[in-house]
Amino acid sequence: GGDEAAALFDVVLIDSTDFNQAEPLFTPEFYASVKSLMAPGGILCANLDSPQWGQVRLVQFADRLSQLFRHVYPYQVFQPTYSSGHYAFLF
Repeated sequence: GGDEAAALFDVVLIDSTDFNQAEPLFTPEFYASVKSLMAPGGILCANLDSPQWGQVRLVQFADRLSQLFRHVYPYQVFQPTYSSGHYAFLF
């Protein structure tokens, strides 16, 4: 047996496709599994969707994750390579 704490991650970055195409990556079960792999005080950052097209989904997702994580902060960035011109992430 090894040290289980060595298997925990300080930072997890999730760069998935948008909702619909990757629904399993937006479930509470998936994020509960991710949390179980994170060290105490670990940081999670995930891309979400265009805030212009997916406002309701973004709010629902942030609410869902706030049940698993103490701090949940959605934010958006200007991203001219996306057709909406901006994109939302969650930290």
